[in-house]
This record gives sequence, structure tokens and C-alpha cells, in this order.
Amino acid sequence: MVICLPNVNNNSYLPSQPEFQSYTEYYVEHREKGLKNEPVLIFYQFKMRDIKEKVTVVPDGCIDILISCDERLPGAKVCGNVSKSKCINLIPNTTYFGIRIPYLYHIQKMDYTLKELHDQELPLIELISMDNTIVERIVGEEYFIKRIDIFNRTLRNILLDFHTSSPVEQAIHFLYSTRGNISMNQLASEVGYSTRYLRKQFETHIGISPKLFSKIIRFQCSLNMLLNNNHSTIDDVIYENGYYDQSHLINEFRDFGYITPYRLTGRRYQRI
Repeated sequence: MVICLPNVNNNSYLPSQPEFQSYTEYYVEHREKGLKNEPVLIFYQFKMRDIKEKVTVVPDGCIDILISCDERLPGAKVCGNVSKSKCINLIPNTTYFGIRIPYLYHIQKMDYTLKELHDQELPLIELISMDNTIVERIVGEEYFIKRIDIFNRTLRNILLDFHTSSPVEQAIHFLYSTRGNISMNQLASEVGYSTRYLRKQFETHIGISPKLFSKIIRFQCSLNMLLNNNHSTIDDVIYENGYYDQSHLINEFRDFGYITPYRLTGRRYQRI
């Protein structure tokens, strides 16, 4: 079956982890477009404060490679998508370098499936067949932009591939185009499969339902508006992302175990 996908700019999906920015000593980010309408790879770096602080991660529909750049205790792990926000353990006074990888990319040398990685944090060395000295080179580099360059020259083409041929990939492509604001019946119709088959494919390959994945995308699009657009109001977020009303928006944030949109907008101006 050949599906004609819409002319979607996959670069429009820009998921974030707000507490990497607000509870760290500094945070920098570089968004890099690929070829062939590939989704944006998000490179980021932050330094933890010198006191132990709980950092919460939220659902983003991505896989992260997170590297501790402390030469005394270097390490790298792969973090799967989460269904609800949760606290992660990070080392005080340590710099971290990360790569956020949307699910439309395939990690080619990974020995685990996306389903097995869901809601897990596992050592990179256990998951991916690669030259271990590459991580050492990234850790040993002083500058953020040079760490990105090492990844792009040594790992990007080896590890990452992009295509939209499977039912799950086709559906994710449509979910990006609608900011997650689409019914499951309509989504199944767009990709040419039954809702039952599509749900089974999602649960088999990435471990969650297409409905939950669509909510994650809508949640992240809402976060992006609230955090990065000072002119967006709560009503703008409701309208742009297809919520019924304020209660619907608030309940979805709470479903993911996160703070309310009102508290988030109040903290927007207090970020470091």
C-alpha cells in the first residue's frame, strides 16, 4: 500500500524538557535540521548546580542520549520516552551533553527495541554497538559546538536513519502535522489501516498507544507555546492545540504528572 503523506515540515516539532533549563546552572541548545525533511535533532548541554536537586523529565516522544562530561566519572546512557513525568538522578556540579532524537529516526545499531526502552534509562554501552572512545572524545572536548561536531562526524550517519514507510512512522508524520489534534478514527483513515491494527503496531513497536502518543505531541506543542512565546495566552494554547476548554488543558498536564499551565507561565519569567 502506498500512502501519500502530506507535505509536512517535520522540523516544526520541537520537544523540550523545561527543568533542564530552570533547575540547572546554565542551559544551551542547538537545533539542527537534517536532509529530506528529517525531524530536528536537538543537541543540548547543561551544568547541574553544586547541590543535589531533583530534576523532572516529562513525556516528549523522543529518545535521549545523555552523556556525563565529568572526566573523573564519565558515562553515557540512553533514556526512553516516559508516559508520566518522573525525577531522574543527575550528579551535582556536573556538565551533561545530550542529543534528543524524535521517533521518526531509527537508531540502527541498538540492540533493544523502542518498546523495551520505554520508560527506561540504560547504559549506552549495553544498547549500541559502537567505538567506546567516541564518548571519551566527547567528554574530553571543552566546547559544546565541538561536541556536536564529534557526534555528527562519528555517530550520526552510523546510528541514525530516517524514513516514513511503516504504519507507525506514517501515523507519527500525521500527528506532527496536526500537533496531535486528530481523532484515532481519522488518523487510521489517513494512513489506510484500521484503528485496531494501528494501535497494535504502536504498542508492538514503541510500547504505547497512538492516542497516548498524540497526547504527548499536543502536550509538547503546548509547552513550547507557554515557554517560548511571551505573547501566547492560555486561550491561545487551547485554541491552537485543540483543547475543549481550560479544564481539558489542565487535566492533560496533570495526566502527565506535571504542574498546571498557570503555574508554568508564572515561572516562565523566573528561569535562569
